[in-house]
Amino acid sequence: MELNCAKRMVLNCGVSRHGEFFTSFTSNKIDSAIQSIKNIMNLEDDQICMRLLDNTSGTNIVNHLYRYKHPTHFRNATEKLRCVLKSSLRTCLAGNGPGFEEFAYTMASLPNSKGGFNVTDPCVLEQYAYFSTYIATKEEQTK
Repeated sequence: MELNCAKRMVLNCGVSRHGEFFTSFTSNKIDSAIQSIKNIMNLEDDQICMRLLDNTSGTNIVNHLYRYKHPTHFRNATEKLRCVLKSSLRTCLAGNGPGFEEFAYTMASLPNSKGGFNVTDPCVLEQYAYFSTYIATKEEQTK
């Protein structure tokens, strides 16, 4: 039986006999976020789409998942979400032109204060969010 939570203090945990439960759960949430991004992009107004992507990052629920699910449960789903966000940003900022490559996506994902558009890169979150939560709650987990 897999136990995905802190020792004594329950911090958004789940119990499952099968590790695939968490993988399918996270995959479904990411698919839902992808659908939300596609719905935003159907508005066909680049400024409104960009504003909505900025406000939601298209991934609020997924950002929360990154904090309490181990990165192994996401597999390819995060990369799929990243591709959809990158494509959406390319449409908004470059009109699907050839001038929007990896460097431009990285710059667009910077915070507004650093000259970016504040659309968070899910691959960056996936790498660090879980571990930062683990470090922040390490004291509670050792009690």
